[in-house]
Amino acid sequence: MHNRQALSPFKIIHHDIHRKYPVHIEIDPTAFCNHDCVRCSYTQEIDGARNSTIYEQGHRLKIERFRTFVDECRDIGMKAITFSGGGEPLSHPHINQMLDAVIGADIEFGMITNLSLKIYPDLLKQAVWIRVSLDAASAEIHNRLHRPSGGMRDFHRIAENIRILRQANKKLDIGVNFIIQPENYHEIYEAAVLVKGLGASYIRYVPAIASVPVDYEPLMPVINEQQAAAAALNDTDFVVYIQKDRFQALEKKEKNYSFCHKQKFHPLLGADGIIYPCCQLKYYPQHALGN
Repeated sequence: MHNRQALSPFKIIHHDIHRKYPVHIEIDPTAFCNHDCVRCSYTQEIDGARNSTIYEQGHRLKIERFRTFVDECRDIGMKAITFSGGGEPLSHPHINQMLDAVIGADIEFGMITNLSLKIYPDLLKQAVWIRVSLDAASAEIHNRLHRPSGGMRDFHRIAENIRILRQANKKLDIGVNFIIQPENYHEIYEAAVLVKGLGASYIRYVPAIASVPVDYEPLMPVINEQQAAAAALNDTDFVVYIQKDRFQALEKKEKNYSFCHKQKFHPLLGADGIIYPCCQLKYYPQHALGN
């Protein structure tokens, strides 16, 4: 059963901001991705160009250094690692060895993935959670938004991989992240039906963060109607997250703080081997915390 508080931002109050070392780190194994999403968050420029860092230079972590890094994480009391991107974590040629190293160090892990590549069920079933990027209920819309190198068959491979992981571990928290966009907002309800049928634990709907902002106002009547229909699918085994605050967060607001504490317990290790404070500032050299 999915923990309905798992996506709550108030989890932060349970962390000691004065702790010497972070309890969790997010890691990009590679900068390569087999998808080329229309509104990929890492092609959105916030504080200068970062395409050359994340894509053109083709960074990926070396397995030998990764193993020693995991040992260092264990020795300082790190509790969890999230494999993310950047690129697609499953595209790293040694991702199975990376997962094995984390499991061997007795560190919990999760993964954010498009789940369209080869998976390792015996390893991934040991995750605490897997979150799948799937913004469609049909191969046609998925192909239009994700522009996968595998073409239309990627959509069906993702669905099958969700089924495989559910069969491998009935208790694994498998979620789907659905980014609402002009191309797919009419598939909000159908996507919930699909992923519930595949055995997923939840689906979460969020707006797109884009350099060219999406005008959601004319789409909201249909979005609200579709989300309400999706919410009716909630039961003890499946949760539909409708996070309206995410739409409000798109509004430009004046910063009312001088220091962000998130970097203290959730920093990010890029595929370039550099530590960054958060996903928004990842791969901008001026925001590097260290190597």
